[in-house]
Amino acid sequence: MAEGIVPLSQRGAIGLETSSFTGGDGDVSGLSVVLFARMPFAPHTFLDVRLPFGLAMDERTDAVLGNVTLGAHHVAHVGRALWLTMGGDVGLATLSGKTHHHGSYEPVSASRAYWDLHEYFPSILPIHARLGAEAHFGPLMIARVQIEPVLYIPLGRNKEYEVAIQHAAELQIGHRIGGGVRAQGVALPTFDNVGVRHEVARNLYVLAIEPFLAMERDSAFVRTGLLLPFDEELGPPLDHTWGFHFTAGVRVD
Repeated sequence: MAEGIVPLSQRGAIGLETSSFTGGDGDVSGLSVVLFARMPFAPHTFLDVRLPFGLAMDERTDAVLGNVTLGAHHVAHVGRALWLTMGGDVGLATLSGKTHHHGSYEPVSASRAYWDLHEYFPSILPIHARLGAEAHFGPLMIARVQIEPVLYIPLGRNKEYEVAIQHAAELQIGHRIGGGVRAQGVALPTFDNVGVRHEVARNLYVLAIEPFLAMERDSAFVRTGLLLPFDEELGPPLDHTWGFHFTAGVRVD
């Protein structure tokens, strides 16, 4: 990686991210589809837009529009092979618990082991802060870490403020074509009492592992992984709940 250049994984892009899961009994499944854009605004600074859609299949099939988010982030080159990402976004509160049945959004957020839960949590205005780091070790190894607190501001009939702290670390072997493993956790310290009906209530921590393959090119990228939750409710892996994670897009810088 040349001096001062933003890593391939951090560059501007327009793309599609999908996550899907099925329960162990096959009766419940969910699909998350997110259209996203990271548009260059200034050197190493990007405007972010995410439009989340969901499909839940249980006793009936429901489609939802999640909480659309708008934000920005900056990638700072702080060492020869180290980059820090700082930014955040705000949701538009487009998902309402008053107009949507809980079964229409619960399986959708479960498909990502509750990562970015705020995108499919109703009757809130989410404020999401992001801090991350990416380090390159020689020509083959990449390490990444993330920590992202989210404040859930209640709206409508929801009266409860909530806080989520999602965090992840991953190790990848290979730059332009590679594979690795990601460990992610979602801490939900206030979710012992939630203001809207949601299956995540009283579930204070969710852990998942994702082995993945990735291909990065100057003009496009693809990444796919198998999401394996270890949470008491969602896990154990491949027994109760499992899912596929797929991301693809094109570069815009």
